Amino acid sequence: MAYFQNLANEIYKMIEKSPIKKDFSFKDQLKRAALYPMTNIAEGFMCGSNKEFIQFLFIARWCP
Repeated sequence: MAYFQNLANEIYKMIEKSPIKKDFSFKDQLKRAALYPMTNIAEGFMCGSNKEFIQFLFIARWCP
């Protein structure tokens, strides 16, 4: 999880230092994409079975 948190933080920093920060819709899309792996892990953790949790981990691993 720390890897994804660090990745999201780096993406946020890069966005704020680039001209992308003026394109609000693209900036918001990038920020949502940066958080997507962590939300998959959290959602999978809340599921009832290990099989479902593993599936969510697999999805999080291959997120863009």
